[in-house]
Amino acid sequence: GAIVPAGYTILDGVIDVITTFTSAADTATIALHAQSANDLVAAIAINDGGNPWDAGLHAIVPQAAAVNSLKMTAARTVTVTVAVQALTAGKLRGFLRCIRGKTT
Repeated sequence: GAIVPAGYTILDGVIDVITTFTSAADTATIALHAQSANDLVAAIAINDGGNPWDAGLHAIVPQAAAVNSLKMTAARTVTVTVAVQALTAGKLRGFLRCIRGKTT
């Protein structure tokens, strides 16, 4: 998986959904995390009208113009959490724009 090193700050990013996500009843929830739960994309069902799990480009939570940039306190692996139902389809690529800072 992708690792964001300690001391780096995630300014913003985008997920590129190549194949729309589906599950048996489209009630699966998906979340993306770097440092703590829901910090890149909060858990949201794929049948929710505002979900980012349909094909196309979608922003993540940290945004460069906002104060909510995310500084890594330790090296972290970016993870995807799926709940409620197993996924039957879906593919994405994620892109994070980060800057390196001092760790001490």
